[in-house]
Amino acid sequence: MKIDPEKCVRCKGTQYLCGKVQCPLKKGFNLMKGIEEVSKGRELFGESQSVFIGSWNYPKVYVGPLSTKELFMEDYPEEWYGRGLDDIVKHRVSLFRGKEPRRIGEAVDPSEGLRKLQFIAMAEPETGTEVEFRRKPRFNVSFDSNAPPFGPSEETKKVDLSSNPSVPRVVDSVAEDDLKASDGMWRLYEKGIKTSHISKVLSVGVLGRSKDRKMVPTRWGITATDDEIGKKLREEIRDFKQVNDYLLFEGNYLGNYFEILVAPGNWSFDVIEIYTENSLWSQGRTLAVSDYERSRGRKSYASDVAGGYYAARIAVLEWMKRKKRKGTALVVREIKSSAPVGVWKVRETCRGTMLNDPVRFDCLEGALEEMSARLDTGRMWEKESSILGDLRSRSILQKYMSKKLP
Repeated sequence: MKIDPEKCVRCKGTQYLCGKVQCPLKKGFNLMKGIEEVSKGRELFGESQSVFIGSWNYPKVYVGPLSTKELFMEDYPEEWYGRGLDDIVKHRVSLFRGKEPRRIGEAVDPSEGLRKLQFIAMAEPETGTEVEFRRKPRFNVSFDSNAPPFGPSEETKKVDLSSNPSVPRVVDSVAEDDLKASDGMWRLYEKGIKTSHISKVLSVGVLGRSKDRKMVPTRWGITATDDEIGKKLREEIRDFKQVNDYLLFEGNYLGNYFEILVAPGNWSFDVIEIYTENSLWSQGRTLAVSDYERSRGRKSYASDVAGGYYAARIAVLEWMKRKKRKGTALVVREIKSSAPVGVWKVRETCRGTMLNDPVRFDCLEGALEEMSARLDTGRMWEKESSILGDLRSRSILQKYMSKKLP
């Protein structure tokens, strides 16, 4: 079957732009070939740190815990950065997904079953769980550009907590307060709660005004968290002084190579993703997509880059807040290989990239020349950039003004 790769690099298996109910590329992509099913029965006595809320057939979706006999590592992507793909996949496919059909998108029903799931998502660290499945869980790993994979899945007959959940005080406090969801997320973030933990709490419907609280599909909650916190950070840096030099950061992790340029100017942001011929979605071609915003942000969803846009943005804005500086940011991402294991890979790689020492340039063209020399695709990104013209105009103006100054 022929699939338009230009649609694929925009869809990434989540928007079904080809008209198929299931992504044909994801269906054929299985890293777990040869791995035996670890489920031996219909009962699982173990631990859980996460709840997965599906998006397929929204608002009628499957909701349930991700449980395992023993955690291989913490189920927070912030803790995964630097680990090998094998370790990450090994951890995630050990998580059994319990599924219960539930209608979401409307005010939450505070039932006993939902409260158990909410406690699992709110708690840190893990909570002991006892899960009884209706049938033996089936091993069918799904890889996704937005959310990490998980292992065997099946509908649940019963879910019980075998230990008392340990909920951080600030999480419990925000859940009890009648705050807007965005304000609650920001309070948690300021108090040091991990971004991935905040998205879990948002997804299970414990954030927002009491009468407006709703459950949110996991992949939507991840991007909503990055977006809302990014907006708050953008306001925080608005009155900072501009960076003085052109700063070029470099990072590489799990088949993703990043060049991030921070230039003098007011806030604006541009992400160019280049899918090389070895990437899953481009099907042997080299294709690019991009999205951008200027100082006032976006009015619409960044549908081409999708969740990766907001994940990269939060990392760059966090750096600006730490440095108490603002600027124009240009992110170029080359996707060379590796499995689509979730948008966390973009966020954490960009965070790691912004911790590296940058190369400093006193002129724009010097930075651009160095960046393009380090990219396998050279200057291909330039025709996709929406703010490059702004950068060059500002650079010319700065040179002109410097010559006029005594």
